[in-house]
Amino acid sequence: MECYAQISDQGNTQLSAGFATPPPARLTRCLYDVGFPLASARKACLHSAMQPIADRTEWFPIMLRMEGAHALVVGGGQVAANKVRLLLPTGARVHVVSALLCPELRELAQNGAIAHTPHDATVESAADWLDARYRLVYLATDDAALNGALAALCQARNIAVCAVDDPAVSSFITPALIT
Repeated sequence: MECYAQISDQGNTQLSAGFATPPPARLTRCLYDVGFPLASARKACLHSAMQPIADRTEWFPIMLRMEGAHALVVGGGQVAANKVRLLLPTGARVHVVSALLCPELRELAQNGAIAHTPHDATVESAADWLDARYRLVYLATDDAALNGALAALCQARNIAVCAVDDPAVSSFITPALIT
């Protein structure tokens, strides 16, 4: 069984499920046929259907072994904390660059669970903390222009980068996890 989300010209989304061959172009094939429960597949259909297929870059799914690898998170708010929370169980060595930290990140830094550089991230200061040891970088500041400029620096240095909520400047994305 496969689940499809149809995106109408008016932006409405309709779901259908059944045995079928791939449907016409504006339909998105989802995850039910690879073992996800139908309810989760439908949620994934809705999520992937938020943008028309023609507007999305084709992404290659990959799982990274992060144990012992360095990961950088730029930003100190809740979005940054969400990314740190994803990274820590993998055994990654997480470094956060931000002048201010939300309470969760502050506690992790005080306990030694993460490294913290306590200053504002800027394009000019990136030379001090952005280097090739990082397997990946999450940019989670509330400044889209800064995230874009830092993403360009990361890509110029061949460092995988995700500017949160801006796939256009990112070399990888972390979609929502279905658990």
